[in-house]
Amino acid sequence: MNDFLTHLPDGAVDVVLAAAAQRRYLMNRCRLVTPLVPRLLEETIQKLVADLEAAPRDLGPDELERTRTLVAAAHRIGDERERVRILDGVLARAEGPLPSWYVFGPALLDMLGFAPEEVRRRAVAAALDLCVAQYTDGDPEALIARLHGNELPEALERLRTISDVAKRRLAVAAVLRRAGEVGGRDAVPGLPVLTAWPAATVRADLFTLVAASAWWIRDAAGADGVHETVKAILDVSRWWR
Repeated sequence: MNDFLTHLPDGAVDVVLAAAAQRRYLMNRCRLVTPLVPRLLEETIQKLVADLEAAPRDLGPDELERTRTLVAAAHRIGDERERVRILDGVLARAEGPLPSWYVFGPALLDMLGFAPEEVRRRAVAAALDLCVAQYTDGDPEALIARLHGNELPEALERLRTISDVAKRRLAVAAVLRRAGEVGGRDAVPGLPVLTAWPAATVRADLFTLVAASAWWIRDAAGADGVHETVKAILDVSRWWR
């Protein structure tokens, strides 16, 4: 649907906007409008923002789509103060007493691509809070893929507190992998790679961590370092099984 709406001919945009206005549920209106936001005049976007901010709010699909549309609209607003005001409103809800990755996670990820530095800092913190919360699923891997190198040490510290062992391991591996992508030691000096590996990790999961840390191992131990690390894991697992 998004691809279809994105490539609509110009003459059909107003038709879709009119059709969206007739939809009973806010989530359905937003799903039609969001892909069109990059093509709307700023005057139309400002009216859209006003309508969305006045709409009743809940913690279900309506709010999920409302916040994503608001973030898309903020991206198109020319006045930075107004852009920040819109994003602040979304963040205030995400940071509120009823956190939900399902509802707010997608909007937080969306705003990371363009938010001013202070807003970005809050968005990263809110997303990390939702990723480590006991009663929300979160998506640490999607978040980490959008982080800058200087944001990874704090992310690693937070994500190591995830209570679910499997989720924590995948999150740590994602941080280590991302560190390699953004430049390794030069970009993330002092990242505690080996001590970040979760304790009591089984052999198969250790290989996931080795793969994520391969850039660090090669840097520390040369081209053969990864091979020697894998060999050592296999040797130890044979001795102690």
